[in-house]
Amino acid sequence: MQFYKRKIGFFSLFIALVLLCLPIENVHSSARVDCSYSEVKQQEMTILNNSPYHVTALFICPANSEEWQEVLEGTELRCGKQRNVIFNLDNSVCKWDIKVVDSSGNFTVFQNLQIKQEFTSINYYYKNGSGRIRFAVG
Repeated sequence: MQFYKRKIGFFSLFIALVLLCLPIENVHSSARVDCSYSEVKQQEMTILNNSPYHVTALFICPANSEEWQEVLEGTELRCGKQRNVIFNLDNSVCKWDIKVVDSSGNFTVFQNLQIKQEFTSINYYYKNGSGRIRFAVG
């Protein structure tokens, strides 16, 4: 009887070690939405500032994250001006947040935005006293 217990214990340990060595699939991977991005890519866009304030900072990050990527790189975008910027889009992220900080000291966070590869510009403007953004193609 002692021999069988020892063999069964060894066999269980062996199976456990084999299972630990197998690759583990991410349980959330099947729930991920296809965003049609094939890889991390650099997205080039023109930022248009049509607000009454200078944009002192512009940030982008995956939705519900705090890993902000600074887009203007410490430079100011004056009223009525535009600037070409480049930022990274990750293939595993479908929704993005954009934070705009302006010269009035206020900031606005636009949440859960879908940034498509074909977008070429972001227009920042004011309507009814609050900042808004609009994406455009062409």
